[in-house]
Amino acid sequence: MSTHHPTFASSSGLGSVFKSLTKSFKPTSSSASTSKGVPVTINPTVVGGDQNLQKILHQLVSDSTSPPVQLEALEQLTENIQRFSLSSIQEIWYLVRHFCDFKQQPRSVRRQAFKLCIVCIEKDDNSIGARTRYFSDIYKYTQFSSGQFDPEFKLILRALSILAKDGRDVYDFVIYDDHRNLIRWFTKGVDTLVAVTTSKESQSNEVQITNCIELLRFMTSCLKFNHATLRDFASASVLKLAFVQTTDEHLLEAIVDFFNCLTSFRKLKSETITQIIRYLSMAYEQATDPSLKRRALEAVENTCDESTSLFVCTTLCNQITDPSLKQLSNATHLDPAISTCLGALDLIELLRVRFRLEKGKLEFPSFLYLRSLLGALHLKIPLVNKRVLHILAEAFTGSFYMEYFKIDSAGMFNDIFPFPIWYSENYSLFDILEAIELEDGDDKQLMQSVCNSIQSLYHSHELSLPKDKMLEFFVKQSSYLSDEVALFVLQGFHEEKSCTLLNPLWHEVSIRLLNHFYKNQSVSVKMKCMEVIYEAYKVSMLIFEAKNYNYDIFLNIFKQSIEETDESLLRYLCRDVLTTLLVESSSDIFTEFMSLLKPLFVKKPAARNEIIMSRGYMSSKPVHETAKASSTFLINVTKAICTTFTASPSARKHDCYNVLISIANTTQDGEVLLTIAKCLVRIRVTAENYIYITNPQDMVGLASAFKRDSVTPTAGQLWAYPESVDYIPKEYLDKPKENLQILCDKSPDDNSEIHFIDIKKWFRVVLHIVGNFIEWEVYSYVWAHFCTQLSNMHLFMHCDEEILELKTIVCNQLTLKLPQELVFPKNGDLTKADLQVALVRTFSSLLGYHDFFSKADEDQITSSLIFGLGSWEKTAIPCINILTICCYEIPLSIKKYLTLILTKLQTRITSANASTHTLEFLSSLVHLPVLVSDFTMEEFKRVFGIAFKYIQYARDTGMRNPDNQVVVPHVQQHGVDAEVEVTPSTKTKGISSFMSQYILILSYNVISSWFLKIEMSERKKISSFLVKQLIASDELSESQLSDHTIGFLDFVRKFTFSDLPLKAINSTQRKEKNDDSETTILYRWMVGCSVVSIETETHMGDTEIIIRKPTGVSKLIVQLNHETEVSKKSPPVIDPNYFLLQLFDSKVKPIPVLEDAVISRGLSVLDHIPSVEFHKIGIVYISEGQSSENEVFLNKIGSLDYLKFLDKIGDLVKLKHNKEIYTGGLDTEADLDGEYARYWRSKLTQVIFHITTMMHRQDPTGGSDNGLSTSTIEKQKIIDLKKRHIGNNYVNIFFDESGNADFNFNLIKSQFNFLNIVVSPQTTQLKRSTSLLSHSQQGRKFFKVKTYRRAGVPAIFATCHFKLVSEDQLPFLVRSIAILASEFANVWHASDLSGKYVTNWTQRVKQLRLLYDKSMENVNKEKEQDIGSFEQSVLAELYNSSEFNSYTL
Repeated sequence: MSTHHPTFASSSGLGSVFKSLTKSFKPTSSSASTSKGVPVTINPTVVGGDQNLQKILHQLVSDSTSPPVQLEALEQLTENIQRFSLSSIQEIWYLVRHFCDFKQQPRSVRRQAFKLCIVCIEKDDNSIGARTRYFSDIYKYTQFSSGQFDPEFKLILRALSILAKDGRDVYDFVIYDDHRNLIRWFTKGVDTLVAVTTSKESQSNEVQITNCIELLRFMTSCLKFNHATLRDFASASVLKLAFVQTTDEHLLEAIVDFFNCLTSFRKLKSETITQIIRYLSMAYEQATDPSLKRRALEAVENTCDESTSLFVCTTLCNQITDPSLKQLSNATHLDPAISTCLGALDLIELLRVRFRLEKGKLEFPSFLYLRSLLGALHLKIPLVNKRVLHILAEAFTGSFYMEYFKIDSAGMFNDIFPFPIWYSENYSLFDILEAIELEDGDDKQLMQSVCNSIQSLYHSHELSLPKDKMLEFFVKQSSYLSDEVALFVLQGFHEEKSCTLLNPLWHEVSIRLLNHFYKNQSVSVKMKCMEVIYEAYKVSMLIFEAKNYNYDIFLNIFKQSIEETDESLLRYLCRDVLTTLLVESSSDIFTEFMSLLKPLFVKKPAARNEIIMSRGYMSSKPVHETAKASSTFLINVTKAICTTFTASPSARKHDCYNVLISIANTTQDGEVLLTIAKCLVRIRVTAENYIYITNPQDMVGLASAFKRDSVTPTAGQLWAYPESVDYIPKEYLDKPKENLQILCDKSPDDNSEIHFIDIKKWFRVVLHIVGNFIEWEVYSYVWAHFCTQLSNMHLFMHCDEEILELKTIVCNQLTLKLPQELVFPKNGDLTKADLQVALVRTFSSLLGYHDFFSKADEDQITSSLIFGLGSWEKTAIPCINILTICCYEIPLSIKKYLTLILTKLQTRITSANASTHTLEFLSSLVHLPVLVSDFTMEEFKRVFGIAFKYIQYARDTGMRNPDNQVVVPHVQQHGVDAEVEVTPSTKTKGISSFMSQYILILSYNVISSWFLKIEMSERKKISSFLVKQLIASDELSESQLSDHTIGFLDFVRKFTFSDLPLKAINSTQRKEKNDDSETTILYRWMVGCSVVSIETETHMGDTEIIIRKPTGVSKLIVQLNHETEVSKKSPPVIDPNYFLLQLFDSKVKPIPVLEDAVISRGLSVLDHIPSVEFHKIGIVYISEGQSSENEVFLNKIGSLDYLKFLDKIGDLVKLKHNKEIYTGGLDTEADLDGEYARYWRSKLTQVIFHITTMMHRQDPTGGSDNGLSTSTIEKQKIIDLKKRHIGNNYVNIFFDESGNADFNFNLIKSQFNFLNIVVSPQTTQLKRSTSLLSHSQQGRKFFKVKTYRRAGVPAIFATCHFKLVSEDQLPFLVRSIAILASEFANVWHASDLSGKYVTNWTQRVKQLRLLYDKSMENVNKEKEQDIGSFEQSVLAELYNSSEFNSYTL
């Protein structure tokens, strides 16, 4: 091995080292003999080490040493140098450096040699010579081959790093080395690095890549501290490194750091800058580490100064517009050129923003920026498009800058995106955004983000840009806008009034908005688009004439909305927009809209293929079909037409009506038909033939039949009652139109100002709906609502054919001849019985048209009602109520079927809830002579049988519900509005205690009324039957009758042979003496349940007999026919006992009534208990427009109809000094309550009517105002006097001609008004005439009668659901209902007080019982005898009467 080394030529070189080493290997003789065992010492030149150092060195220099031994020796030598401080380390290294030779040494030995080199460098001094010599050896022994680094490159690099102090000191290696070995070493390293990264095999070699990275890091460190020395090398290396392609991010980072270091010193050549920027762009794109991206950006920024910034910007821009990129437009992988382009895009934006934010002398030219971006987009490379879009999307949110600059971009967007880049004519940022091609959903989301950000920044004034260009851009990007931005755009057009006629291009703008913001947009955007156009239309109409407007805009909207299903959108489109257009547009425009919309309601035939035949050949092609309109669209269009019908002038109402009828006749959509029905069923007409719209009233019972009363509709239920129909504005209700009338036979043809509606068309639609089942909702709705419309008789007075057809349909369906298609809803519990209830209630109005009916028609109605009577219990009640009205309106038909009706009532009607209605029917029937004139005794017995059945039922109910469980009605508080009961009769459940009392009283009244209806000569034939039934149905035993039964038995006995009416006041006063010489004797006896008073003149025998009975007082005047004259001075010749013996037999034992204070008081009480049933009923007239209590009470007169009603409801009687009738508290002394009153009485009952218009008094001051005092105080006195009576009545009749839609139950507040019977015209009259002539020319009138009830009062009257009644029968029906209502109110009020109602007869029996008991007590004091109890005496008297009947003539 050669020992020559050119660098070791100094005095301390090879000679001295070898000399020192040689000396250490030569032991002296003396030392060998005397120093055995002493450690060997080497030449003093090399000092240190352990005792084996010489051996180690010897092994290393010996040629015979094997490689393993050499390796071990090198390891030991390395350890020695590390552990011990040695001198002349360079001499040791000189001895072993040949072990680094790649060609001659095994790798393990060579590796250890380099480790030894590192230790030597670390332990040696830092002299220039030593460092250069070590470097020379490293340079010499470093092996660079093609595509491979030295296997021990890592150790070599470590040695160089230590030698160069981590790159801080390489100056000596360059200055003192003429061969520039360091530059050569770097150059070889760079070449090897390029080769490694180029070779596929080497790229996968992790060691080689690591060597590349470490090399670059060392080079970067050296360059950082020795830039001037290595600048040329570094610049030259750029051209090599710029072509390094790698996927290893650490290697990429090392290259970027090298370039970053190089560029930090500036002064680079343009070619170098170009290569660096190109590579940095690619590296930026490939890097995933944000810090690496920042360093790449930093490197680019380093290249920029005042002289190079423009060049750098241009270079970056050239990289994204390189024409060669066009070849890669279809590339499926990320080509390096594309990566460079993408990275350059990011760097351009970052560099531009850096310049903008620093606001220094450097600037990225906007024109260059915009032109290059546009050029890049024109390359049509999808990845480039995406990157530009991504950069802008993040830029406008600020996240793009936050990531790199760590700054908050808020408030800086005007600096980042200055106004010029938006406003440039050909190269603006808007042009860039418009040039971006969107490939997929991600692109669309990014574009949406861009638009959102621009809008938000503009709205917050953070970004200044031209609004017109911004809106234009947004319009072009409408498909990708968020709802917020779209609404912003539309608002912008709205604010600019671009769609108004003020803009010459309004039509084009409107069409464009529709195309971009109505098709395929969200509901809110569509609605805003419509709003902009619609508001523009309204503004235009304020300035311009309608003829200047092109309505095709709106027609286009509706064409595009046919398939729309969103309810809120269609509500606005139809209810607001369409309604306004239809109301305000001309007839031509209205016709055009209808031509578009009406065909949509026609159900189109199924799709078919059209057969085309030509020259013997046949082919087929599908027929083109227009889009099918959605049901929601059709419904809302229908509602809009209905609103137009309600709100428009008469001419347009006429047109809308015909359109609705046309739709109703063609549509197959049940909900559309229901919508029309909800509108047209509200049509009403006044007596003057003026049409108006109103809300349905008086249909709780009908709605209840379908279970739609006061309930929230469930799924599938489209109507309820009451309901507010939102498409019929309330402000247009109840406003009659003089120029809109019902078409009739007398309608003039020459009056163009009046428009006529043919109501028959609507009636035909109704008949179609109810006769041909379509859908349950519309079918049930019409049945529930048409009845109230039908009650407006003037509306259908000319529809005689339709009325007859409706009658037939109702009768057929009532007898269960239902439409074949009828299907009851599955989600409810509706039955045929419920439907029958609704059908029966329809007769409430239909009977008002009975003038159209023949006798056969009336018979059909009656027979169908009888059928319903026997169908279900639920159906029976309304059937009975209608039959009650039929008794008044069609009596001949009732008479024909009366026997059958009574049979049904007796045998089939078993429901307790129907009892009051049945008894009401019988009570009404008895007062109609035409019906009962031919009654046989068997028919009378059938009536009695019905009554006794209910008596027994009431008794049983009373026993099941004793007094301690009495249901007490609610007591109305003073001054609080009473709640109105609306529960229909069909929903009454169970019988309460007071109801059982009412049934009991009503049943006895039926018996008494019908008994009196029998001819007096025939009554004895049935009296025994009644007596037996009365006793049998008594609540007590036969031996102990109730007071009520005793009283009623007395009634039967009294009227069997008498037909004299009971008196209101019984005269029990003793007769006056003619002179003082008359001597009379008065004796009294209790005979049965009677007090017999006989007062006899003792000489002449003239006698007055007064018999006090439960049902009244009988007075007999007896005169004896004397054969001899008797002087008054002679002793008495006769006394009252004589007449007692003549009148009574021994079977009934009279009990003397011994006069005392108790007896006198008892007789006085008895005489004050009336035997007649009294009722006081108020009649109140409400004039037109009146709604307050004071207005009503100040009425003095009423209409002619009202006066006719009063004339028949009772007889006129003068009040002053009247003692013959019951006046119900009216003043009979000073005419304080008027001069006259009206009353009615039967044999058993008296009714006084408190009529407010007759309860006035003369003004004492002489002033008058319509007969009333002008003094406010006097008026208030009148009001108070009237309210004193009306407010204390249980029942009041209101003749209501106010025209108000609803009757106010609390018009007159009172604690005692339980029931109000309201009579109102079936048709409102606006112009009332006081002329009797005009009144007579109007024909027979009908009135609506309805009973309003206070909360808690059950629906037990026929008029709880309104009924139409003719004016001639009105007073009789109302009086009958009022008496029944008063009877019920008496029971009700008694339940409030004591829990049980007691009749007058019962009270008299109770008093008679007390007198009997007192008389027995007095008699027993004088003499002991067995007289018997009061009941025994009564029964004895009763049986005596029965025996008497057997032999009477």
